[in-house]
Amino acid sequence: MSRYPSEYVPPASPSPYLRAYLKFIESFNSWDVERILACYDDTLEHHIYPKQSLRQDVPFRNKEQYAEYMRKMNPALKFIKVTLHEVIEDGPKLAIQASSVGESANGTPYSNEYMSIVHFVPVTPSSDPDALPKICLAKEFVDSAFSIKFFTEEQAKLRQKKLEAEEVTSKA
Repeated sequence: MSRYPSEYVPPASPSPYLRAYLKFIESFNSWDVERILACYDDTLEHHIYPKQSLRQDVPFRNKEQYAEYMRKMNPALKFIKVTLHEVIEDGPKLAIQASSVGESANGTPYSNEYMSIVHFVPVTPSSDPDALPKICLAKEFVDSAFSIKFFTEEQAKLRQKKLEAEEVTSKA
């Protein structure tokens, strides 16, 4: 039996909000920071929970801060694959259960579980019918203790590799 519920199957005619979120997951699975950021509105507030375990110096990240965070995290993973398990939609708000697997740049297996609540900039009658709405609020519940440990260790390994490479270069 699988650790997780079955994979989510979207409806045949998903709403613009669900289509936008599916594009976001596709972007995340590409592990391309610019594609991920393109799914966010400029007014983004990105919250990670539980707060008490993250030692954050800000209550949330705006789009610019989130971009900086993602660019810092990006080199630590070779790839990531997010799988949706459940999506509950209420207009421009979605609640999502997901899991992910991946591999660090150092070859270390990665896996995590998520519950997210996202809000989109509402679609209006004057909105471009082909344009997908952007995420303006994200509340992400993760195994933050695992994430902190994993990324701290992986970034330390990457720094060590860089130092070793510089040492070899300077001796040559």
